[in-house]
Parts: sequence; structure tokens; C-alpha cells
Amino acid sequence: GSFSEHRQEIWRTLNSHSGYDLVFTQFGDTHQDHIVLYEESLRNFRTTSLLAYSITRSCFDLQPTAFYPLGWDDISAKIAACECYPVYRDKNYFYPKNIEAEARMRGIYIEEEFAEAFLPIRTISR
Repeated sequence: GSFSEHRQEIWRTLNSHSGYDLVFTQFGDTHQDHIVLYEESLRNFRTTSLLAYSITRSCFDLQPTAFYPLGWDDISAKIAACECYPVYRDKNYFYPKNIEAEARMRGIYIEEEFAEAFLPIRTISR
């Protein structure tokens, strides 16, 4: 089933985690499960800074304004982390060359070789 059928369970799971200064969440894009995770992140982490990231395949309107330069070691680590999910191995957005290409494209915005990009949803300075 979709995540919307398990919204309360997702809320309880997220709610059991607290005390974070920063939470990364998927942007509420065209995928129904991403929307649920995004909305529940907003609801659960009201006193926490939130940065949204995009899943390129289903996110057509994220306009990132927070960029973090990356090195090749970061790209290699991201590729290795993605390889831990064999169910996505055949998805073109998980191909190592596409992960690298996306990071290169994000880097162009800040004149770096590679970057990760986010949309700040909430920034809390303490």
C-alpha cells in the first residue's frame, strides 16, 4: 500500500525521534509517498531546521537555494550508499554516472565541481 494508508504510523515513528538540530526530508513532489513523508516531517519537526532535497525523477519544481560543495570522496560515498539498495539498481537515477552528473550540475550553480542542493524549509538559529 501507499504511505498515506500508514500516515499515523509514520507520524509515530518520526515523532519518536527528537532532539535534532537539522532534518533532511524529501520535497513533496509528484510521488504520493514523498508527499506523505514531507508533510509528516513538517508536522513532526516543528522546532527543527528542515532542508528538503529532491528526487530528480519525480521532482519537477524544487528551486534549491542552499548548496554544499562536495568532493569526489563525497560522490563516491553517495554512490556506495545507493548501492546498498539493490531494488533500485536498474533505475537510471541510481546509475553512478547520473549521480555524478547531478552533482556536477548542482555544482555549476556555485562554480564548484560538485554540489548537493537543498531547499530550506525552516531554519532555526539557536
